[in-house]
Amino acid sequence: MMLLESFDEGPLPNEPVRTYEQGLADGHAAATREFESVQGRLTDETVQTLKDLEFTFAEAQADLQHALKPLFADVCSRILPELIDQALPLHIAEILSTAASELLPRNLSITLHPDQVDSVSHILHAMDAKVEVTADHAFGRYAAAVSTKNTERYFDLEAVSEQIADLLANCFHSSQGDIHHG
Repeated sequence: MMLLESFDEGPLPNEPVRTYEQGLADGHAAATREFESVQGRLTDETVQTLKDLEFTFAEAQADLQHALKPLFADVCSRILPELIDQALPLHIAEILSTAASELLPRNLSITLHPDQVDSVSHILHAMDAKVEVTADHAFGRYAAAVSTKNTERYFDLEAVSEQIADLLANCFHSSQGDIHHG
């Protein structure tokens, strides 16, 4: 004879039975903890990425300024002086043209540096203007004074050139200093 195992229900274990609501609350709490952990990590990564981008931008800006500095130095040391050399006689011609339209006074004189007398006299001759040109070593190379009996107009194109050069130099002055990376 063979005996078979009995599958009759016996006493249930004494373990507390979890309710549906309790399981839902536990699952929600676990999900919230996981979300906060991931969110904190993503926030830290985002902040670090923004810091890296800011650093990269500053580095690129410094590299660009460093690369452009020789170009602007050449503009200030070569091109501006040539332009001023050509502009002084033309500027005086413009002043005289304006004065001529207001009936050129008889006692008009121009005082300038001796190096500029020939170029200005040439333009005055081409304009057929009767103007006294006086050389004065006290004047800067690109300075001039246009005078009548009652008025005087002084200008200095070299000072304008220096202001432009200073402005361009300040564009490349970094308050943080040059950035070097190795």
